[in-house]
Amino acid sequence: MSAIGWIRRGVLLVLLLFLSVPANAAPSWNPGNRFLIGAWGVGDGRLQEDGFDFVLVPSGESAGRVFTTGAGADSIGRLVADKPCDRAAIAAAVASTRTTPRLAWTNLGPNTIAGDECFQASFGKDPDTGYDAYLEAYLAAFDAGPAPAPMLSFGPTDHASPTYYLNLKSAAARAAQHSRAGSRIPLWVVVRAPSAQDPGARWIADLRSQVYGAAAYGAKTVVYQGEGANWDAAQQAGVQLLNRELHALGPALMELDPVAVFHVSTLDQTGIGEDLFENYLRPYGIVASVKGSGAADCMIGYFKRAGAGDDYLFVVNKSVKSAHSFKIGLVSPADSVERVDRVSGERVLVATAVSGFEVKNLPPATGELYRIADGVFEYLAGVNDVREDGTRAYYVMNRGILCVNYATGARSWVERTHGKAATTLHAEPLGVVRVLRPASGR
Repeated sequence: MSAIGWIRRGVLLVLLLFLSVPANAAPSWNPGNRFLIGAWGVGDGRLQEDGFDFVLVPSGESAGRVFTTGAGADSIGRLVADKPCDRAAIAAAVASTRTTPRLAWTNLGPNTIAGDECFQASFGKDPDTGYDAYLEAYLAAFDAGPAPAPMLSFGPTDHASPTYYLNLKSAAARAAQHSRAGSRIPLWVVVRAPSAQDPGARWIADLRSQVYGAAAYGAKTVVYQGEGANWDAAQQAGVQLLNRELHALGPALMELDPVAVFHVSTLDQTGIGEDLFENYLRPYGIVASVKGSGAADCMIGYFKRAGAGDDYLFVVNKSVKSAHSFKIGLVSPADSVERVDRVSGERVLVATAVSGFEVKNLPPATGELYRIADGVFEYLAGVNDVREDGTRAYYVMNRGILCVNYATGARSWVERTHGKAATTLHAEPLGVVRVLRPASGR
């Protein structure tokens, strides 16, 4: 079957999903447990062979393409706005989302948009508070409606941006805060594909660095944006391998809620100092130590499986040049450690009854996903009191009050608690919280 035929077949299947969407709700594309990969002005059209799930094309091109920039009878959705820079443009994008019969994709700008005069006229000149307000302007517009935003998408970003991880962190947190029970807002990240003229190995390493970084912060979709140049054989092989890895890890990643990301060193990134292992105020303590000659290049995404509480650690080698081995020490001994294989997607037993594990010879710009099985519900240091209110738990800690909504995965610092003293959760010394008996919503 040709690439166009393959896409058309996929589109027909996906269109069935929209038949059950209420007319007054913003449609969403929910393909189950597949990590989605899109192409935006890159490659040569061999989408099936390259492992892409959708492509963005102008509205005048052949039907059957997944997203268009205009009307498309066979498209499953439309890009209604790309990098809207002020409140009026965001309001127009939200209005289009409500009237578009298929999935409306609004791609917000990355946090570097805070330097634009158009942005500053609406959100001020402080890049941090302004960008948070920018994300909030889009997401909050759906709060009173029948469904949350269909996605939170931003980009393009590139490997050289010193605020890339900060951008991922703020977007992931905002998406969770506006999610609803049974309707989590997926994070989409548009990454800039390096120039096709760059050497193949470095080109792929830069792309992998952006993609694995996005996945460590909880992205469920990545889109490669480029300048339309075709790839050479080495670049195409690298893209195919990367996409196969993402699709193999996808069934596990799609079930996970992001909790935190830990860094051994900030390296060239800014705004993530509080996420360093050396920060004694860091609230989450599942990882006790990271050792190895290249430990400075280690980052770890900490996840919990939605509705279950299983712990997952996504260990990523941030180096784009060198492979590294990392020895990961755990705060509490694990009953078992399993690795999600990047080829098959199957869980592979690593060890049982251990206080740590080793990630051996992790290639540059690559991640390994591990499931940690133990009897700990939350790894939180310095919990003095726990209160429960429906699906929310309030952890009164030395540094403040952490509210966790287990129905949506949202975690935020709040000023006061609600509900009653916890009867299902018990805080113990050494920074662990255990479940005394099953509770609804967890």
